[in-house]
Amino acid sequence: MASAFNICAVAIDWRLVISPDSQESESQHIQDPCWLVAINGLSLAIAIIANLGLLAHMTGRTRFNVAAPIVIVGWYISDIALVAAAPTHVPLPADPMAAYSQAYYYAIFSGTIYVLLSMMLTMTACGVWIFHYSSEFKLSLAQRSLMLQTILFLAYILAAGAVYARIEGWVYLDAVYFTIITLFTIGFGDLTPTTHLGRSLYFPMAVGGIVRMLVGFAPCYRPSHVITHLSAILRSSSGSSSLISECWCSKASP
Repeated sequence: MASAFNICAVAIDWRLVISPDSQESESQHIQDPCWLVAINGLSLAIAIIANLGLLAHMTGRTRFNVAAPIVIVGWYISDIALVAAAPTHVPLPADPMAAYSQAYYYAIFSGTIYVLLSMMLTMTACGVWIFHYSSEFKLSLAQRSLMLQTILFLAYILAAGAVYARIEGWVYLDAVYFTIITLFTIGFGDLTPTTHLGRSLYFPMAVGGIVRMLVGFAPCYRPSHVITHLSAILRSSSGSSSLISECWCSKASP
């Protein structure tokens, strides 16, 4: 998810000037300096390498002692790279209608997730290296399926956003926003396709994404586990009820 936010942070310029006579989505963007684009791209590239290192360990292709430093350092560098492009280095112009775009806030979300994941993995690594915890993390089939389906679902959203940005002439992040509110059946109605091709693709995109989400995540949850837990709760409840009944009868008897 952090990498998906990082892609959104690279997609458009960070600053814009809002026109009082038009919607905010139709504002004039201020071109980012080249160094900011380079930092964003470097942050994304390092994060992808770190994610591949984590994936290699979880699939048993790389030892924890090799993968953990790569992942931790990679995520920290990605966060530092985004922090380096903070508003102190990319200030808003003096225009009172100037504001930061969606990409700027996606960069904040991405950097926050990177640093939180880095801290959590650092604590795990300290437990392995200092307290001699097991370094073998064997994922179950449901956990692997959840990871894969999450990646595919985020990729579907980003790809559908790119298609609609091309067809409708929208800003890429507006198209991603449109895709998200469509797939989650929210539908604010502030963005609607106006071209015949966009309207034709709307139904397949919406149904395909919803089916992708439901069918994809369904195998991650096993009904047998739920039934087992419910049975245990019912047995516990019946046992407690019997105990209460016996206590009540013993007190009521002379």
